[in-house]
Amino acid sequence: MRCGFVGQVVLTLRLYALRRLPLWAPCPVFATALMPFATKDLIPLGAVFLLLAYAPLVGSSSADRTAATRA
Repeated sequence: MRCGFVGQVVLTLRLYALRRLPLWAPCPVFATALMPFATKDLIPLGAVFLLLAYAPLVGSSSADRTAATRA
């Protein structure tokens, strides 16, 4: 497994531990890391999985994050 894929999985697990991502988010990131080993044709599908996994981060602002850490 490449270092970049390991980094993405670790980052996603850390964001889940900080409660910035839902429980299901690390699963598509891990699946994306494994897809190129099956066939290179699945790389575009992996990109869609990454978009879905990180989509909850788009709407969060810094005010939301500071309010969440205070609660």
